[in-house]
Amino acid sequence: MNETSARGRGGWGFFVALALIVLAAALIRGESMGYDYTQADERITVAVAEHMAATDTFDTNWSRTSIADEFGRNQYNFSSQILGVYVLSQLLPHGVEPGRPSHKVLRLYRKASLMFGLIALALTGLLARRWLGPAQGLIAALLMAVSIPLYQDSLYARPETFVTLLSVLFAMTLTSGRLRPLPMIVVSGALLGILIACKITFAALLPLPLMIAVARMAALPSYPARGYLAVPVFFGMVGAGFAAGAPWAVLRPWEYLDGVAFLVAQYSHGFPPHGFPDGSLLERLAYGLRYLVETHGVALLPLAAIGLVVLWRERAHARLLIILCFLVFLLYFLQTRAFFERNFSHSLPFLFMAAAHGVVAITRPLTRPALRAAAVVALVALLCAPGARLIVTTRFDVLSGAFD
Repeated sequence: MNETSARGRGGWGFFVALALIVLAAALIRGESMGYDYTQADERITVAVAEHMAATDTFDTNWSRTSIADEFGRNQYNFSSQILGVYVLSQLLPHGVEPGRPSHKVLRLYRKASLMFGLIALALTGLLARRWLGPAQGLIAALLMAVSIPLYQDSLYARPETFVTLLSVLFAMTLTSGRLRPLPMIVVSGALLGILIACKITFAALLPLPLMIAVARMAALPSYPARGYLAVPVFFGMVGAGFAAGAPWAVLRPWEYLDGVAFLVAQYSHGFPPHGFPDGSLLERLAYGLRYLVETHGVALLPLAAIGLVVLWRERAHARLLIILCFLVFLLYFLQTRAFFERNFSHSLPFLFMAAAHGVVAITRPLTRPALRAAAVVALVALLCAPGARLIVTTRFDVLSGAFD
């Protein structure tokens, strides 16, 4: 299936259905925010934002905040997300400012997480439509809407929805038909720099834009003379994006490296009770896979595998490469000694797109439209049921206080 035909079908019905999915997700997530709940890392976000407001700087080092006694170490993790929301809040009548009550700062960052999550949901549906087709776009969006990790991400003042949104934008940029290779390098480099400023693990994506740019330029009738600028321009934009997201880390690189060393040690030695630190690689992977299966069902991974095979047979090499790169994050974080499911939230949209393609692929041989539609509905229901059940449990039992 080529990209043009995938875009050309679906019509307004697709956009109406996608809007309804986003609206439903907005209603359940927004309503859930009205309850009293906490997440330990939210104190970091609020403390860093308050420190920037009090000092009138863009210093995002945890060690110089009000929670230095508890997190008394050099750390710039989450920097671009905290700084980005802080800067955007200055456009509001009452953003993050000196003396603003902490609970209102927390509320503002939670609303930002909700907004980022909903935009990521909508863009994932649009990207899947462009890459694969309208049916795949709606299925992927629906899977995102009922994913319990992504639902939780939207409620917390943490960076997961921010990096999920930027990851989808990054993928859209890499395959944009409107951007020539060099502009694509500029935009993707800046986005990747901002992602790295939030979480160092995104540095693993550094080769991806260059690989796609080289492949695109090699396919042109004549290799552009400016093509050799791709490498310096790309790394220059990565540096610019990183500096924009973590300016104090650029000014004090020794502090940044100290924080990275701490994170490496944490994930190498474990963080009880989160994970299976003493298990072998296979035992740790089984531990992570169990979480994925219990939250998204047994059909997700097999259907995603089918979708990846179909992409390979369709010779959709760029799309396949991008999805695989993000699934490597998923594989890595499923087996880390310190297991935190939020670390692979940005991989889930790409897993869902692959699974959606798998659903369409295995039902395509059914010649009767009614039978094919029924099969698609049954498979999508099977995929959605675990997450939907957990969201209902969280909303009506856990958040309401009925769950002991």
